[in-house]
Amino acid sequence: MISTGRRRWAVAAGLGALMLGGLSLAGWAQAQGWRGEHMGGGAGLGWALHDLNLTHDQKLKIAEILTRHRDELRPKMQRMAESRRAMMELMTGESVDSAKLSVSVDESAAAGKELALALAAVHLEARAVLTPEQLTQLRQRRETFLARVKAHGEKSGDPIDRWIERLSH
Repeated sequence: MISTGRRRWAVAAGLGALMLGGLSLAGWAQAQGWRGEHMGGGAGLGWALHDLNLTHDQKLKIAEILTRHRDELRPKMQRMAESRRAMMELMTGESVDSAKLSVSVDESAAAGKELALALAAVHLEARAVLTPEQLTQLRQRRETFLARVKAHGEKSGDPIDRWIERLSH
């Protein structure tokens, strides 16, 4: 039997991993040129809710959820951006202090986890507003997107191998 504390930690870690994965997919999609209002804003809900034919009441409820969480999310998003920027500055400086870089990586990971957990809470709250049909459509859209990402990865090959190949010539 798993203890309640361990179960909570496992759920939190799982949600964090899912959210970080979702953020990574959104970043990849934007890098591929998939921009527009459906990708951004609303704690990443724009992409998820695009074309679900939300009722006016659903839109109002989700807007209320986002409004309620806005002041919590903004500083977490800023902390994440600042920690990544600081880490990149350390890695691209004239000399690299490994100890400082290690601390910076830890800070960036902690900021990412904090943001992912906050975003997961918003997403779970927003999901409760959707109908079973909308949830099915959302899952199908996610599966289609992941299949496209997988096909792109298989077509392109391993990114590390691609970099090695580029640098070797």
